[in-house]
Amino acid sequence: MWKVISGSAIGTSHLSLSQPCQDACQVAQWVVDGEAILAIVCCDGVGSAKYAEQGAHCACNAFLKVAKTKIADKSAFDLVDRATVL
Repeated sequence: MWKVISGSAIGTSHLSLSQPCQDACQVAQWVVDGEAILAIVCCDGVGSAKYAEQGAHCACNAFLKVAKTKIADKSAFDLVDRATVL
């Protein structure tokens, strides 16, 4: 079993504008062929962009979805390249 601790800090510009932290971090674990795979994804909220917080969460979800598919297909490390991630 994995125990994960994460944290983010609100930047000074966010504090001065009363904006929330716009970063996201998600963790997922899968078992493939009896072996535990742990994925940790962190996304920066791109400064003060209008939908920065939602974008960071969406990027985490999308990456984990692709990673889970590739890991289940046992092609995770062969087929996940820069173009796939983007």
